[in-house]
Amino acid sequence: MADPEPGAATPPPAPTTADQVDTLEVINKEITDRLARQSTSMAQIDTKAALIAGVAATAAQFLAGRKDPAPAALFAALAYSAYACAFLAAVGAYSLARYTDVPDPRALVTRLAHLPKAEVFARLAATRTDAFEANQRKHRRKAVFWWVSVVALALGLASSTIAIVQTG
Repeated sequence: MADPEPGAATPPPAPTTADQVDTLEVINKEITDRLARQSTSMAQIDTKAALIAGVAATAAQFLAGRKDPAPAALFAALAYSAYACAFLAAVGAYSLARYTDVPDPRALVTRLAHLPKAEVFARLAATRTDAFEANQRKHRRKAVFWWVSVVALALGLASSTIAIVQTG
C-alpha cells in the first residue's frame, strides 16, 4: 500500500456501532419533532377552517336578512355563491382524515423488542418517514381547501358589502 501524498485528505474512520446509534437517535428525534410540528399545523388549519365556515354561514344569514337586494341582485348572488364555496371548502379542509401515527405500540413490542438498538432506531426512523410523507399529502390538501375558503370568503364579503351599500 502506497503512502498517501502529502496534503491529501485521509479517509474518515469507519463509524462504530455506538456512532451509528448516536446518529440514528438524532435522525429519529428530528423525524419525531417534524411529525409533532405537522400534527400541530394540521390542528391549526382545522381551527381556522371551522372559524371560516362559521363566518361564511353567519355572513350569508346576515345578507339574507337584509331588505330586498333587487338593485344589487348580481352582487348578492355572487356573495351567496362565494359564501357557499367558502363554507364547503372550509368543511373540506376540516374533514376528518385518518392520519398515520407512529410508532404502533404493539409493533414496538412484538417486532422490535428483540432487535439491537441501532436496528430499532433505523426501523423507527423509516416508519416515521413513511408516516410523515403520507400525512404530508393530506396536509397539503387541507391547506389548499383552506386557502380556497379564505379567498371565497373575501370575495363574498366584498360582494356583500357592495350589495348592501347599493340597496341602502
